[in-house]
Amino acid sequence: METANKEAETRLLISEEAFKEIEDRAEVEDFVRVKLKGSSQRSTLYEISKLKGKSLESMDEKIFESGIFWKKIMLSKDLKNGEKKKINHHKNEILIVRNDDNLSAFSNLCPHMNLPLEMGQITNENEFLCPFRDSKFCLRTGAVKKWVTTNPDWAPEEAVELTKAIKEIPLNLLPIMDKDGFIYIGTN
Repeated sequence: METANKEAETRLLISEEAFKEIEDRAEVEDFVRVKLKGSSQRSTLYEISKLKGKSLESMDEKIFESGIFWKKIMLSKDLKNGEKKKINHHKNEILIVRNDDNLSAFSNLCPHMNLPLEMGQITNENEFLCPFRDSKFCLRTGAVKKWVTTNPDWAPEEAVELTKAIKEIPLNLLPIMDKDGFIYIGTN
């Protein structure tokens, strides 16, 4: 994309996927259709001329409230009800979930196997379903609602017995809030 930027003599070209993420917060000067290096298909690239609205506010802003330092992590409107997003926070992957107008933040790692939870599902009961072993966690409290119940078909019988003996570990929910159009995560 850097080469396309130079060839088009533009300052900021972004992909169509990136533009879809910010189209309501950016003005486009022009667009180009190019075949990018390493791709067999033509792509549309957009030249961003101006950012508008809250895009201009710093995401590094911190506030202090209720005895906690809060770090601004995203615009509230970027996480709709029933959605989840993975962010990096203090060198850790954190999953942010909004469901039933409730925000939850927790490590992207399953407390059972340290496998990524980002592929998990949000249930109608405001629970989060682990994609690997069907464990369920309450999104309001982090409590275990259902613990490891499945084993791969190839698992030996002794592994099945060991799985039954694994202690339940709840999700460690992190402090999170929605305020003034932004989502903040507690940092202390």
